[in-house]
Amino acid sequence: MKRKFVISTIAAAVLVGGGTATAFAVVPDGTAKVTTAPSAAPKAPEAPEVTIEEAADAALRAVPGTVTSAELDEAGWEVEVRGKDGKEHELRVDAKTAKVTPDADADAEAEAEDASDDD
Repeated sequence: MKRKFVISTIAAAVLVGGGTATAFAVVPDGTAKVTTAPSAAPKAPEAPEVTIEEAADAALRAVPGTVTSAELDEAGWEVEVRGKDGKEHELRVDAKTAKVTPDADADAEAEAEDASDDD
């Protein structure tokens, strides 16, 4: 009977606790002791200090043309610009400082595609 009570107590604690950590122990007198501790809530991503408009402006100062895409990811703004030279330029804009650099990931992908086209 005590075993059923312990199991039902644990089940109730888990259901009520939901996103909390649950600890279970049987004390010497045979009763169950259930404790719960709140789990760490997931952190909301920080809002970028540089807006999408500011990122686009910074990219256009680096490569004159037309912004065709802008996306925020964990590393900052990823901005694609069709330059006045007619080429696509993929740039990385820091979300805190608006510093513009070429998107190294895109460059590596382009090089890999070029190499596979040569085969």
